Amino acid sequence: MTSDAQLPDTMTLKPSRQRWLLLLIIALIMSSSAIWAMSGFFPVLRWVVGGFFGLAALIALANVLGVASSLTLDREGFTARTLFRSFRRTWDECSRFEAVKVAFSSFVGFSSWQDNDAAKMTRKMNQATGAPTGMLPDNYGLTAAELADLMNRFRARGLAT
Repeated sequence: MTSDAQLPDTMTLKPSRQRWLLLLIIALIMSSSAIWAMSGFFPVLRWVVGGFFGLAALIALANVLGVASSLTLDREGFTARTLFRSFRRTWDECSRFEAVKVAFSSFVGFSSWQDNDAAKMTRKMNQATGAPTGMLPDNYGLTAAELADLMNRFRARGLAT
């Protein structure tokens, strides 16, 4: 990675296209299987299952094309966009970023007062266990540790100015 002095003013990261392409293929297979292979089942169930996986395929396609999700880091903070919805946090609103293991995956976790105010019960449980109150929805093609390190360097630079 680059040193803090070499960080760009703005950096935009996109989700891993390979992962979303795999999910697209699986969703298309499941959707078509539900519609054609479940012909002996209730027609409503067949279309509900096919429609669910069809929707999953549309979401995966939007991420393969790189238009649905992104993470933009800048000097003031970051903006995470998922399925065309965004949230923004400034660096001074956030704690340090850390890699957090959830089930079989790792994500980047952090705490902010906005997340604390939004979900009071979750905040109490997380504070009791020492877990962060917020989490990024994706690792954007990096490992959780690499992304946490990158965001901590952007945060340190932003807080220093």
